[in-house]
Amino acid sequence: MNAWARICRQLVDEKMETPSLLPEELTPFFNRTVVQDPEGLDMWYLNFWLGVKLPGSDDNTRSLKPFPFPETPPNLVRTTFELSREDIQQLREMVKSQLDNFGSKEETNQTKPIFLSTYVLVYAYTLVCMLQAKGLNSNDKIKMLITVDCRPRLNPPLPKNYIGNCVSSFDVVVEGEDLMKENGVAYVAKRLAEMIKGLENRSVFEGAKERLPYNDWEPDIRQVRASGTNRFGMYGEAKQCGGYDHR
Repeated sequence: MNAWARICRQLVDEKMETPSLLPEELTPFFNRTVVQDPEGLDMWYLNFWLGVKLPGSDDNTRSLKPFPFPETPPNLVRTTFELSREDIQQLREMVKSQLDNFGSKEETNQTKPIFLSTYVLVYAYTLVCMLQAKGLNSNDKIKMLITVDCRPRLNPPLPKNYIGNCVSSFDVVVEGEDLMKENGVAYVAKRLAEMIKGLENRSVFEGAKERLPYNDWEPDIRQVRASGTNRFGMYGEAKQCGGYDHR
């Protein structure tokens, strides 16, 4: 997006007939051979997708026709909620205060402070508010999923300008009873932060075969996934392009 915005700005705003060459950090990197795959996950996933049979899908396993998706209910509402810097700080202070009451005093002294990123705080707060608004029972099970950028986590790491699908999903399951408590947001934030911290000491390929799509679908578990992150650089150079609506 930033490369596209830079080219557009040069053509429109700077009146250049031909845009200049992209800097190295914006030049697309297409070399997929740098990804080390000793377990042969590429063929494992390819064979899996060739064998997927979904209701309404094409019988031809090599068909490029998209998988059918359930119709969107007509009564859905889409809205935007904005959290200011002050809101985030108040949320962080509330969560920290509640986390101090988790576990015994000895456990608190032995445990390193949990890093509460803006992403973790907003995810936890939004998830708890949304589930409580939709109706939540104490015996409900909720699977919280996050999408992880695997580029810097590979060995060797991939450059930021790598063009390709290099993400993976990781999850943690929580009980509805814990979300219904007064410290529900703090509990969710703690579980999310611990899951993200745990990625530092594990390979992103670990458990990849068990994370095959549709294999982990459990009808009795409600799944919630964040579809974006505040660290996704959509508001860098792209916002300077007058013809680009970045809202």
